Amino acid sequence: MNYYEKKGISQSFLKKWALSPAHAQVQHKSDSMSLGTLIHEILLPANVISNEIATIEQLLDKAKYIVEPAELMAECSTRAVKKYKDWKSEQTKEIIKIEDWQACEVIQTNFNMFLANMKIDNIPLQLMYDHGEREIEMFCNYKNETLKGKADWIYSDPFNDVVYLLDLKTTSNIHGVYWEVEKYKYHWQLPYYAYILDNSKYKDKVFKMFYVFIETNNPYYVRMVELSDMKAIAGQEAILTTLDDYIARKDDAIMPFDSEVSVI
Repeated sequence: MNYYEKKGISQSFLKKWALSPAHAQVQHKSDSMSLGTLIHEILLPANVISNEIATIEQLLDKAKYIVEPAELMAECSTRAVKKYKDWKSEQTKEIIKIEDWQACEVIQTNFNMFLANMKIDNIPLQLMYDHGEREIEMFCNYKNETLKGKADWIYSDPFNDVVYLLDLKTTSNIHGVYWEVEKYKYHWQLPYYAYILDNSKYKDKVFKMFYVFIETNNPYYVRMVELSDMKAIAGQEAILTTLDDYIARKDDAIMPFDSEVSVI
């Protein structure tokens, strides 16, 4: 049983629960593969320990994907025209937008340069990539519930009790990543993973947490941000508080409104 099949409480679910129980019930999946998902597939291929990023051809070898044909897109003024809709209706694979595919060719190059030139605690990032684990599924028990997570990238230092957690994020505004950390509660995510790992695979380790932001606009800049200890502690406290609230209220009727009156 994999991450998606196994029942458990994820950090993404708890972020939605923090908005309201009704938000936590909503699931959405687009018809075409998003650029963020595509970037993950190429830059962080699952269960591969290699110094090579997935190539375009390797990704297309996975029979579930198809890229929009260049000839078709040259003929169609928009994706709303009949010719495109007819082509789309015939597809049995996930569709990758041609502009996203082209963007990833540049992003691959930029990410390779990023790996080759960056260090964390004097450890080359390329080494962390080559010898780290990617798309790691994790589980632990909490108050008779199963907590689950799926980490993008983990590197355990063999010489010190330090585990580096790295998560890949896409952004349209590379200069606003600090604001995005707050807006999307990214400071909840990696501390939640650290909590699960500390109670399972990497008990009593020191965790250091980093977000790698990939810009989705030209020039597709790459930026790394470290989550401070203070922010990580606050994030873990907040998500565990939300977790306790969910456990206490999960059997109540799910209403599309708050159960308390807010004061503004």
